[in-house]
Amino acid sequence: MPKKSYILQKKAKGRGGEWNGGDVTWTGEDTNDHIEKWMKSMGMLVPESDVQDQKRLDECIIVGGCIGNNFILAKNRDRKFLPTIEIVRKLSKSGIEMVLMYDKRTQYVEGMNQFGIGIINSTLLNEEDSQAEGGYNNRQGNIIHRALCSRSLDEAIGILSTHSGGIEGHTLVADPLRMYHVELTRGKSAYVEQLDPKTGWDARTNHGIHFSEAGYMPRDGMIYMSSNYRKAMAEIELNNADSPSKVMSLLRQQHNDPQSHLNMHRRVPKEAEDHGGFMTTNQIAMDLSDLHFYFHCYTKFCDFQDIKDLTPEDYDAQIKITVTQSDH
Repeated sequence: MPKKSYILQKKAKGRGGEWNGGDVTWTGEDTNDHIEKWMKSMGMLVPESDVQDQKRLDECIIVGGCIGNNFILAKNRDRKFLPTIEIVRKLSKSGIEMVLMYDKRTQYVEGMNQFGIGIINSTLLNEEDSQAEGGYNNRQGNIIHRALCSRSLDEAIGILSTHSGGIEGHTLVADPLRMYHVELTRGKSAYVEQLDPKTGWDARTNHGIHFSEAGYMPRDGMIYMSSNYRKAMAEIELNNADSPSKVMSLLRQQHNDPQSHLNMHRRVPKEAEDHGGFMTTNQIAMDLSDLHFYFHCYTKFCDFQDIKDLTPEDYDAQIKITVTQSDH
């Protein structure tokens, strides 16, 4: 499969404003409204008429572990339709650099900042529950963005656990020294536990660990089996990881029929009997110790629109970006 790889070295010409981490701007305008207006002015939002059912969910694998002494977070992102993605480098209002994967169709973001704080999330909503969750991805992304405006891991965890009710699902959040799992479902308080990456990789998918009633359950049959199987396979296979690129490569493996839900790398036909149409569209890996953001795009399943650098022309970027692409 042909691949294209590069590390961002030269800044893009386009520049813009910044996303505010607070609830209101200095003029008193609601922050989310201000962000949306700014993003539209920058051409970063897809018109509402072009957005394909924002209630559809990601079904993902998120993983955390270490390679040598470096803490790594990574993710396989599965969708039922083609996402439009940009990688955005920007500064917060207080001058904190962050690099984000930005989904223009759903307005969802996740990524890392200059202090090595990284955040990835996997949902615990099933498709039935998601029908009542309008604006879900935008709300989740806003919480993650606010947390990435933090200078400390403890502050970021507090935001993820409580802001706007807290971030739903499984969230892995870490810096170069500590890693945590935050789990939250509707009507509950966040469960926060520290992980020890030195003992092996931790994976989370789409069934509850501490909240057994959340996400997919045994009554969901094959898709529940898939969630458990993909979690177990990721934790086993990643013991062989010796670089962030190898982490993404291992998460691309298919140990079953290529069209099976059980694969970590999913290519489930739309006409499949159970839960059809899920495709792995892209991957993220973040080396929090070396401040390096990796993104892999499957060109047939993801509309990647390049890197947008919104920092000043004379800004000396601290986070490295590597993008790779392949057909399948």
